[in-house]
Amino acid sequence: MEFDYEIQKSGPPQKVQAIEVSILLSLILPSMIMSASLSKGNITFSMVAWSTVLSDIPLLALVIYFVWHNGEPLYAIGIRLQNWWKEAGIGVLIFIPIMYLIGAIQMLLKKAGLSVPHEAPSFLVPSGGGEFILAIVFLIVVAVSEEVIFRGYLIRRFFVITKNPGVALVLSSAIFALGHGYERSGGMIGAGILGFAFGAVYLWRKNLAAPVVMHFIQNFIGIILVPLIGEFHMS
Repeated sequence: MEFDYEIQKSGPPQKVQAIEVSILLSLILPSMIMSASLSKGNITFSMVAWSTVLSDIPLLALVIYFVWHNGEPLYAIGIRLQNWWKEAGIGVLIFIPIMYLIGAIQMLLKKAGLSVPHEAPSFLVPSGGGEFILAIVFLIVVAVSEEVIFRGYLIRRFFVITKNPGVALVLSSAIFALGHGYERSGGMIGAGILGFAFGAVYLWRKNLAAPVVMHFIQNFIGIILVPLIGEFHMS
């Protein structure tokens, strides 16, 4: 698994990067761990969408600030505008086989006795025109912010700390999985595998465009497309 070692040399000292990661994780981990209890309350899609958008944007800004303050280029965390459409197209093509793989893994998890959700929870399903518009904004913010934070930033920082891109990828994927506690055990494992796949594509392409597109498509299918198809068949 390759990584851009020259870019790593341009970053701040290891101690500074470890402090940055500690600050970021102290902000995101508590709410991610608490996500397991989301399905137990009277929560609506609008509440989840607005709270996510209003928390993800500041976290994204914090990461960009860390990178800027350290004098690192944005392409060091995968933000590259060159060949964006080509990279996005690669993401669309790769998405299909990866989804088949994730589906097969989830079937194995289900046979192993782990709970795997069949559909998105009600608090992640929009209803009405206003909520569908909000859903698109929500999906874009989530795809961009989470890929920048979990793939572009955390993989880079964990690589500096561990000196191993594979370990960095596993650590970022495990933290990503924690934020999907509401999907129960099988869903969390699936999310971790999905995060691993997104991260592997990022390490391969050294560009976040493909993972962002893949992340958006995955959420669009689960949150908007599948519920719409279900309503169509019920009507």
